[in-house]
Amino acid sequence: MKIGIVGDVHWSKYSSIIRSRGVKYSTRLENCIKSVNWAEDYLEQVGCDLIVYLGDFFDSNSLSAEELSALNDISWNKLRHIFLVGNHEMALNDLSFSSEHVFNLCKNSEVIDRPTMEYTPEVNLSFIPYILDYNRENLSKYVIDENAIVFSHNDIKGIQLGKIISNSGFEIQEIESSCKLFINGHLHNGGSVTDKIINIGNLTGQNFSEDATKYEHRIAVLDTVTLSIDYIKNPHAFNFVKFDSSSNSVEEIKHCLKNITNVVCTIKINEDEKDKFSFINENTLLSRFIIKPNTVHNTSNEKAYESLSVNHLEKFKEYILNELGNSDSVVEEIMHIIN
Repeated sequence: MKIGIVGDVHWSKYSSIIRSRGVKYSTRLENCIKSVNWAEDYLEQVGCDLIVYLGDFFDSNSLSAEELSALNDISWNKLRHIFLVGNHEMALNDLSFSSEHVFNLCKNSEVIDRPTMEYTPEVNLSFIPYILDYNRENLSKYVIDENAIVFSHNDIKGIQLGKIISNSGFEIQEIESSCKLFINGHLHNGGSVTDKIINIGNLTGQNFSEDATKYEHRIAVLDTVTLSIDYIKNPHAFNFVKFDSSSNSVEEIKHCLKNITNVVCTIKINEDEKDKFSFINENTLLSRFIIKPNTVHNTSNEKAYESLSVNHLEKFKEYILNELGNSDSVVEEIMHIIN
């Protein structure tokens, strides 16, 4: 059996600083449409028997008129589809109510809102939607067969998430002993945790908590007989990158931008460096500069300077919170940028 795997889509009208309009919908939605249609077409062409979306197809448990209307532009293939409910889609603490359940209206589609085992002559499959900390039991409670392949949308305890280490979720040891293979969504920076534990990553870039210089946006094709996984890079993905002129040279940045497409960039520079980095605007889909005030070495004028100086990072943070609100995702992204 061949199974196509698609990570978090986060279907939304806007995300991060991408707030422009496209031809028909928002730029963000049009990119999601293009990315999903590419995945649907590719996975059908390579002969998959089943497609699993690993949760958080939507970015919220409530959908706007534009987000709902844009679903009409997806060209779903005729293969069987399974959609896991993710944490962004759940209503309060109950996965039985979610925006993901809209896919129950589609042919050949099934929404998984509770741990489910599926037994086939070839392989046994386990589907684990998002489980809240206080409800989570050992993985062996959900996976009856230790030779099963698990598809999940959950935290994994003890792995590096940006600048922090996850302190919640399934433990690596319990995953290793409970199943043959554990394929996970939810955690956007994809990669292998162990030989058995794979984070697929998200389909297209969402915000600056990601790093496109290290992680690709991709889909996967799993062969359940050989357990081999082929990864295919999404050619339409938005790619979020961060630079700092104090640690990244002009040459390094130019080289990076030359090798990544559809770049959304943020760069910290000193007040007098903007002309030196003006090429960034010409080589990115969207970019923003965070201006750091130049250092003043005249200590005799230190007090006068302090009274006149502006904390540009704090002003930037204040502006973003006023414009976009103070939701967890916005605050998280700001902290990734200014720290």
